[in-house]
Amino acid sequence: RYSLEAPRVSKHDLPRDDRPAAELVRLAQLLSGNRIDETGGFRPLDGDESIARWKSLKSKYPASLSSASHGTFTWHEQEAAACEQAWNWWSAIFHLDRAIAARPDDQSLRNRRAYAQVCLEHSRTLAVGHLQKALVIPPRDPAADAATVDLTSHYNRSLKYLSSAMPSGLRVIGGTPFDLRGTIRLRGLQDKVDSSSYREQVTGIKIGRKCRSLHFLHAAKFQTKDGNLVGSYLVHYGNNEVCRIPIIYGKDVRDWETEADEPLTTRKSQLFWIGADPLVQGSKSLRLFQSTWVNPLPNEELVSIDFISAMSSASPFLVALTGDN
Repeated sequence: RYSLEAPRVSKHDLPRDDRPAAELVRLAQLLSGNRIDETGGFRPLDGDESIARWKSLKSKYPASLSSASHGTFTWHEQEAAACEQAWNWWSAIFHLDRAIAARPDDQSLRNRRAYAQVCLEHSRTLAVGHLQKALVIPPRDPAADAATVDLTSHYNRSLKYLSSAMPSGLRVIGGTPFDLRGTIRLRGLQDKVDSSSYREQVTGIKIGRKCRSLHFLHAAKFQTKDGNLVGSYLVHYGNNEVCRIPIIYGKDVRDWETEADEPLTTRKSQLFWIGADPLVQGSKSLRLFQSTWVNPLPNEELVSIDFISAMSSASPFLVALTGDN
């Protein structure tokens, strides 16, 4: 006769660690990349703090923090990736330095380290304090695929304003590369008149090449009825022709926040991402949609695209745009 109950484990069955509590706290801070601030919330360690904790703990416990093992390299590389995702550039540089020390010939690590340094310096020039710096839109990564359209000059919000959990940086989804850093949010009827950062249209998004298709990562803020036009993309060709791509609520996009009274998906677009913001208690599920438009004139150069609001009750926003050659 076998029991399906899991064996009970008490604290006496766990391995004992005799290091002082203060040292364990410092180790936890180093491993997580955060410390608890005076408000009781988490604050990312800056570079000096991370390095100081590393040096102090390694001098006392060299066997535990040896950088020679493959496991330690893997941990540093994974932590670096998590910090890059969170735009915590100080900590990303710290972990990348440890990974590079273990694998000095790995050029991809060196490229990531160089980009993290650029992002850190960029955030320093535009913000004061770690919370503000975490919302600064990073510069475009030199490793970005040429197929991804550079939206940097058109962004009016950081991607982290939407959700800290949303994937960011260079991502390849279903074979399509995307550059995820910011958003272009347009004005709608429900937006306040003084929302000066929201315009009714953004023109002149440069493409400058031939494309077989375009992939849009987008959604809307607020709801409207299925079938309502919320915006459009106006494609300008090199031969002066213009093609309008309508953005239809319920077909191409829905509200960024899920609602109980409407479907989770759309009739045409794919659900690109769904999640929640872990920093917002009780937050609704959040979502982004991927729409693909097949170019009817693939042999003509796509010069630029305009992003235009229909001024409905739902405000469209664009996160990323990629063109297939």
